[in-house]
Amino acid sequence: WRGMYYLAAVYNRALTEFEVQHNYSVGTPVDTKPAFTIQPTDQNIIEGESLFMDSYAVSTWPITYRWKKNGVFIDGQNDRFLNLSNLTMEDDGAIFASTASSEGGHTISNEARVHITSADGRVTRGVQALYNFREGSGNKVNDVSGVGSKIDLTIFSTEAVEWNNHGLRIKSEPSISTTSPAQKIIDACKTSDEITLEAWLLPLNNTQTGPANIFSLSQDASHRNFTIGQTAGSYDVRLRTSTTDHNGLPSVSSNGVSSDDFNHVVYTRDENGNAKLYIDGTLRNSSTVSGNFDEWQDYFLSMGAEVGGGSPWLGTLNLIAVFDRALSNSEVLRNYEYGAYGVVKTPTNLVVVENKIGKITLNWEDNSLNENGFKIERASGDPLTFSEVGTVETDITSFVDSNVVDNQVYHYRIKAYYNLGESIYSNEVTIQSLITPLAVPTNLQYSYTLDGYPKITWDDNSSTEDGFKIERRLSISGSNFAVIDSVASDVGEYIDLSVNDSTSYIYRLYAFNADTVSEISGQLFVEVITITDVKQEIEIPNDYSLSQNYPNPFNPSTKIKFSLPEKSNVNISIFNMLGQKVGELLNGDFAAGYYEHNFNASNFPSGIYLYSIVATSTDGKSFKNTKKMVLIK
Repeated sequence: WRGMYYLAAVYNRALTEFEVQHNYSVGTPVDTKPAFTIQPTDQNIIEGESLFMDSYAVSTWPITYRWKKNGVFIDGQNDRFLNLSNLTMEDDGAIFASTASSEGGHTISNEARVHITSADGRVTRGVQALYNFREGSGNKVNDVSGVGSKIDLTIFSTEAVEWNNHGLRIKSEPSISTTSPAQKIIDACKTSDEITLEAWLLPLNNTQTGPANIFSLSQDASHRNFTIGQTAGSYDVRLRTSTTDHNGLPSVSSNGVSSDDFNHVVYTRDENGNAKLYIDGTLRNSSTVSGNFDEWQDYFLSMGAEVGGGSPWLGTLNLIAVFDRALSNSEVLRNYEYGAYGVVKTPTNLVVVENKIGKITLNWEDNSLNENGFKIERASGDPLTFSEVGTVETDITSFVDSNVVDNQVYHYRIKAYYNLGESIYSNEVTIQSLITPLAVPTNLQYSYTLDGYPKITWDDNSSTEDGFKIERRLSISGSNFAVIDSVASDVGEYIDLSVNDSTSYIYRLYAFNADTVSEISGQLFVEVITITDVKQEIEIPNDYSLSQNYPNPFNPSTKIKFSLPEKSNVNISIFNMLGQKVGELLNGDFAAGYYEHNFNASNFPSGIYLYSIVATSTDGKSFKNTKKMVLIK
């Protein structure tokens, strides 16, 4: 029932009807202003979450509401409920109050404060004791909560434990406890009737029984205020209230023990008796543990075994915290996402998202909120030896490896790192790098040696070839290309000494290396001069000349002579009487001398033709001449 009491009375007799009417007519004093029956309460939220508060007032007149933040009215918040979204750390500690107004006046509710946890931090408000096991050595487990008097524990059996980067490893039955009652925890929780027990731990196995005592506030195996324990594959929490027995039974338990990675175990119980058990951020069990904490006794804290011995637990303790309030679902999840102290969650789902020439791109899933970054490792060959090839900063989930060799099988793995430790490695991925294509050779040209052999030249457009393959075929229809020779890398010419007299050839070539070949170049037509007839006379001519072909008329062959007084580029082409070019006899560089070329016109029809020479010396001198010849078949 919600409302306002103004008068209540109990009689040991039955009033008469007249008496009831009389009391009604007399009435009772009532408030002239609204009175709050539901007051806003302090709230704990995560940065970015919405804030929700409730208020309710009663009055004999209609009521309107307005909310204040730090004493200033908030625009648009004119309902009994306050709902603000996307709060930031600037709102941490802000004070809110509701104002209820009616014709009788206005009333301000109690003030409520909002506590905000950073999106990249742990929830700590309400913590009474905190152990992060960063000591690294010695026989003390220190309370680092910074709240009240420290509740440190002493390790009386140092031989049963060892310190490592992840915390305190318990390897045999230990004796670890306070030397006096944990009064700070006891007093705070008895006042609030609420509690949260949080632990990050790595069990040795899932076969421990007892239940094996992980963390306890107790006197012995039968008298306790609370205990987190392990029974085989389940976690078990016992909490003493005015409705449970001295041993905290019945307990709340759930399976979920894993010895492969750190487990996050959280137990919460609020003042209404709602108890929840979370494992790795997931609510696994909820029940009602009614009553209050008035039955709590001045007991001692212990870890790894009961006070006085018994029910030992084996594994690594990474963090233990005790709060005097029940954390919310989102707060439990926040601490789970933050991860174990000094332990970074393993990145997963490492994949190759792009394999391009000269680079390989990786992506993965970031499962941690506390990493400083990621280290990328690569291996190749046999045996595999991984080495670091790069790092990326926090929250970056991709990496481009631009230092890869063609046609190489690579293995990749990654791990997250933190100033207090590193994660275990992700899954491995294997990929074979692509092969850089060889650029095709271009600009094929030819000239003749002094002996009349064709010299083929080209542009080398690649820097990674092992050499070039030269292919040749006859220019007649139906002939096929065949590799006739190869040259080494960076060579840009080839002299073909295997040609026949008065024969036309077509050349092409391609680059190659151990992994691949380039595309094939364009084709080059070469007509070989009759090697035994084309010669350079000892005497050097004084002038350029083009002689009349002989015989003329001819069928089907005739000889064409020309002379060069100096080295020149020579082109001799055939034209029909319409001036159309129908053939090319020569196109290349020739030394000074006398030359004779045999022209075979078997493929030409009868008719009158022109043959024309264009000779250009190295210093730019040019000679042109044209003569007529007659083909009769």
